[in-house]
Amino acid sequence: MTEDGQILLCSEQPSGIITPEQFDALLAGMRSVAPDLTADGLRKDLDGLGHTGTAARFGESGRSEPGMSRGSGEVRWSPELKRWTVNDKLSRYRSESVRPGLGLDVAAGRLREVAELLTERLGVRVVPEQVKTTTAAPSGQPPAPVVPPPAVPLKGMVSVAELEAIGMTLSLAQSTQAALLRDKLPVEELGLTPEQHRLIRVQRGEPDTSAPTRLLLDSPEPSSPGAAPTPST
Repeated sequence: MTEDGQILLCSEQPSGIITPEQFDALLAGMRSVAPDLTADGLRKDLDGLGHTGTAARFGESGRSEPGMSRGSGEVRWSPELKRWTVNDKLSRYRSESVRPGLGLDVAAGRLREVAELLTERLGVRVVPEQVKTTTAAPSGQPPAPVVPPPAVPLKGMVSVAELEAIGMTLSLAQSTQAALLRDKLPVEELGLTPEQHRLIRVQRGEPDTSAPTRLLLDSPEPSSPGAAPTPST
């Protein structure tokens, strides 16, 4: 997250998402200042930028400069939760040496705000997963699980295709009713579980929770000067 509250997303492997034409143009440009640069060398450099490379910005000279950040982490799919999660797993912006005295509740609130903003922008629910700024579980005890927010109940009609996609088998009576209703059924008559409601919303690309989204903090909190990355070229 930048100092003005904007979210920047970047792949862990940028060389795998740019087009061949873009890569060739970048390689040609880089060879104007580094004639011996190979294609493999450029790929290695691109994929090694990390979070601080994502936060870099271009100055008036065209060179990249260190970017200030409120925080950084990873957006990952959780097979256990069957949801997208965002964590705070990056020591350069979240460790004790960078933000001494940062309260756990404050850190959790800021991570939650990032998750809510991602939910709003992407249209799918993203839940916070506090990793870097959390206390370790007592010895011999597993860490507390991440509790997903409640799903928003569906309303109106749901198609037979959507029901089949979540593994639901219709009874003969339901199949007959669906045939009369153009392959759809009233949601309120199906007795769907919260998880089934959520899975159908995911199929539709809709947010799956009623938790309200909130604005980010008004005052940006840049990382400490010591945590600023070295400018890349």
